[in-house]
Order: sequence, then structure tokens, then C-alpha cells
Amino acid sequence: MAKSRVYEWCSKFKAGHTDVSDKVHPGPCFFAKIGDNKSRVKELIQTDWRLKIRDISESLNISKSTVHGIVFEELHYRKVSARWVPKELTADNKMQRAEVSQT
Repeated sequence: MAKSRVYEWCSKFKAGHTDVSDKVHPGPCFFAKIGDNKSRVKELIQTDWRLKIRDISESLNISKSTVHGIVFEELHYRKVSARWVPKELTADNKMQRAEVSQT
């Protein structure tokens, strides 16, 4: 734990605050944002594979970090030659690659 956090807690305890549990914060949950926007981000990527994270965040009016989380962690996409491609190959992709390597 950082010293600054210890000093902050000490000052709060001296002021009479004894509750150390997390307080409920207003606003939507981060995971709710992902669930709502996942399909919108996927649709944008599929219409134009060359979009950047910044372009997606500006068009959907959501933060770049949220878009980044959706693209990389939820949709499992990665950039290859300036295009978004799925991280895992489909059965058809695997078959095509096997055929090309055999020829």
C-alpha cells in the first residue's frame, strides 16, 4: 500500500470515520457499458475493417479505453496489416490455409 493512501486513511480515522467498506458509487457499471456497446462496435468493425480505436470511440461517443476493452478482450480482435481480424481462425480459415500450404 502506498504511503499516501496510509496518510489518507489516518486522517479519515482521526476525523471520526471508522467505516472501511467500499461506498456505492453512482453511475453505470463498466460491464454494463461493454454489454450495451459490444454489438455496435462489432457492427462498425465488420462494415469497415480499417477503422481505428479512436474512430470507433468518436462515432459511438464512448471512451477509447472502453472501445479498446471491447475490441481486444470481448471480441478478441487484433490488428493485422491495418485490418481487424479475429484472433482465432474459423474452421473454413483453417481448411483454406491447409489447402494453400499443400499446393
